[in-house]
Amino acid sequence: MTSENIAEAETGSVAVQSAPSAGVDGKFIEELVSRSQADGLQLTGEGGRLQQLTKRLLESALDGEITDHLGYDRQERRQLAQRQAVEDRADGRRP
Repeated sequence: MTSENIAEAETGSVAVQSAPSAGVDGKFIEELVSRSQADGLQLTGEGGRLQQLTKRLLESALDGEITDHLGYDRQERRQLAQRQAVEDRADGRRP
């Protein structure tokens, strides 16, 4: 549990307490949930807001990882491929 602190109470039982996350704005989350409910959108389940947010978060994280690994981002790769194709055609080569 990375975002939660586990504290042992005096009775010997374990209680879970939420710890504030430095990267997440609570007001933003509350607004997002309120807006979703007002619009009648589902928060969980297939096609729900949580699934959409998780997808976008993972895609963004993976894009960052591949950019760090390769040394260039996806857009730079497309531009490089386009330039290479133009150069190949100018040289008479076929892709």
